[in-house]
Amino acid sequence: LQVISLLSGLRGSDLLPALIVGPSSILENWRRELQRFAPDLRVTVHRGAGRTGIPAELFSNEVVLTSYETALRDEVLLRQKRWGLVVADEAQALKNPDAERTRSMKRIPRNASIAVTGTPFENRLRDLWSIADFACPGLLGDAQSFKADYENVIDGAARLGRITAPLMLRRLTTAVAKDLPELIDIPQFLTLSNEEASAYEDLKRRASVNGKPTLASISSLLQFCSHPLLISDGDWQLEAGSKYERLVEILTE
Repeated sequence: LQVISLLSGLRGSDLLPALIVGPSSILENWRRELQRFAPDLRVTVHRGAGRTGIPAELFSNEVVLTSYETALRDEVLLRQKRWGLVVADEAQALKNPDAERTRSMKRIPRNASIAVTGTPFENRLRDLWSIADFACPGLLGDAQSFKADYENVIDGAARLGRITAPLMLRRLTTAVAKDLPELIDIPQFLTLSNEEASAYEDLKRRASVNGKPTLASISSLLQFCSHPLLISDGDWQLEAGSKYERLVEILTE
């Protein structure tokens, strides 16, 4: 909604047209939200066999929605003109700076960039460098100097945070907690059915070594208690799980 609000206020500026890129699964949601909150914007979804290959037709829109896969395939088309704004949604898709998808996104000419992600880094600080290199090229230097300056430890993350914080809009739990309902935690004690209990004991015997459970057997038993179908060959019916049955009751209530 923040991005859509921004787009609504950019009409007539050099930050339009805008290209919004994300996973294929979220493009329809983007289209619906744009139609709902910014109906005056000319929006098109660029994907599928029927998508245009004519630059003038593509750039006649104010907002173009496409997927990372299509953007990679149609890079030559997308580079025919300089975009006002390029938005990368689920931008953790750009965490690997060596991936062709990441390189392709960074080659698209644009006046400004926005990266939208709930996980700016997942495995190492370099993930954040790659995303920042798209959103604000040069902010964190080149890849080699970044690796030398920011060791992948807590102290490195703390120093990095002081640089990126002014450029990041971030919602913390403490900021939105007052809008959230109080958590209701009610333990549910369930008894396995006779059929489940028999299968559980059989699984415990087969998965043990010299009568002692292994780590793998404990994991299997936990899965079985969630639902027998998680580890069986399909001999169980979905409704046969005690936990599943209780879940349906709670949801119904």
